[in-house]
Amino acid sequence: MVKRIVSIGAVIIVLALLVLGGFAVIGDQVNDNKREAQLRHVMSESSKRELERQSSKRNRSS
Repeated sequence: MVKRIVSIGAVIIVLALLVLGGFAVIGDQVNDNKREAQLRHVMSESSKRELERQSSKRNRSS
C-alpha cells in the first residue's frame, strides 16, 4: 500500500515537472517573439528616419 502511494506521488511529481517545463518553453518562445517584434519596430523606425534624412538632403540640394 505504501509503495503504491509513493509511486502515485512520484508520477504526480513527474507530471507536474513536465507541465512546468512546458510553461517554461512556451514563456521563452513568447519572450523571443516579443524581442523580435521590438527589433523589427526599431529597425523600421530607423529606416523611416534614414529615408527622411535622405529626402531632406535631396530637397536641400535642389
